[in-house]
Amino acid sequence: MKIVIYTHYLKGGGAEKRATTYANYLFDSGIDVHVVTIYPTESEYTINNKIKRSFIASNKTEYDKLSIAKKTKRLREILTNIKPDVVVSFLTTYGLYTVFARRHCKELKNTKLVYCVTVYQRKYSLKHRIVDFLCCLHSDRISLQCYEQIKCNRLFKRKCIVNFNPVADKWDVYKRNYSSLSIISVGRLTKQKRFDITIKAVCRAHAINSNISLDIFGDGPLKNKLNKLIKKYKAEKYIKLIGFSFELPKELEKHNMMISSSGFEGFPNGLAEGMLAGLVCLSTPCPTGPKEIIENNVNGILFKNKKELTSSIIRLINNPLLCENLGIEARKSCLKRFEASVVLPKFLKDLSKL
Repeated sequence: MKIVIYTHYLKGGGAEKRATTYANYLFDSGIDVHVVTIYPTESEYTINNKIKRSFIASNKTEYDKLSIAKKTKRLREILTNIKPDVVVSFLTTYGLYTVFARRHCKELKNTKLVYCVTVYQRKYSLKHRIVDFLCCLHSDRISLQCYEQIKCNRLFKRKCIVNFNPVADKWDVYKRNYSSLSIISVGRLTKQKRFDITIKAVCRAHAINSNISLDIFGDGPLKNKLNKLIKKYKAEKYIKLIGFSFELPKELEKHNMMISSSGFEGFPNGLAEGMLAGLVCLSTPCPTGPKEIIENNVNGILFKNKKELTSSIIRLINNPLLCENLGIEARKSCLKRFEASVVLPKFLKDLSKL
């Protein structure tokens, strides 16, 4: 079997990490795998250097000058040269380019398309909803990140397969000290992630118990606004905006709690990684993913608003035994359901059925 992984690039976000993980696993499984991205970039996720790479353009400037027709033509030329059995595309734009590239192309008439959903589709703009619909309509399979996403794809339910985002186990779990709470939050600094809720809740909890700190990892357009919020609450000593890090596994080991206050997700990779590392994890029950990852008060805590988050933080810092039990159950549940050695063989099996 010959498989192409097609996305924009291999750095920065959850979809990119998922694409990289798929490519590495398929290669290690003896599959002839090719990765196609729009142009070369630096600071990529680690990918086996033996995997064959192709690019639509040589750099961003060249790519931005290309029309949709020329981008499609170049993709068609690359795919025609590779002659893949399956193209696995990530993100709506690149799913649609694959649809166009296959259309009226004799060399690709037997090539199957797997369109990977990477976010809660009902939050798409009208333009993206139309593109998403076309991708779903013309794909052979729709790979969803969790079962909740089936609700958004009822018209195409027969095409849907569920492949949780794989999380690699990189942690030697040890008994943590919960006399103080060292909290970590991870994600792009955007409105979707609602870091302001986490910051305000931590400030309120810190006013009651000062043994609480928060580190936020990620970059994005709201960095200055969040910095101003931290200064407003005079919280610079215990709340830090760290920026993006490729050393997240090491950073998770330095903390004992994770908070996700997102308004919506696709599948929250950071939350799953935090649970696998044995952290006490708190999340909003937003669509889609957290409610399938966390069983409330069993392997983590679900909170609806800032008030509930504040009270949960206070309850946890006053109950180290509860923290320890939640961390143990978090790791146990993630190893069973989301660890790469469980998820990836199922994905390969789904591809082999096409």
